[in-house]
Amino acid sequence: MIEEAFATAKDVLRERIADLRAGAKLLLEKETLTPDDFAPLRRTAELVPAA
Repeated sequence: MIEEAFATAKDVLRERIADLRAGAKLLLEKETLTPDDFAPLRRTAELVPAA
């Protein structure tokens, strides 16, 4: 069960690597994020169907 959950988590992270990198870049640029800063990232994630 744990191995399956771990594999699923890795798959999700692989599929969303662009979103993760965009979020990391935003954090490096701003250091502090507000809820409004996440809106563009959420819109990107909504365009790509989740696994």
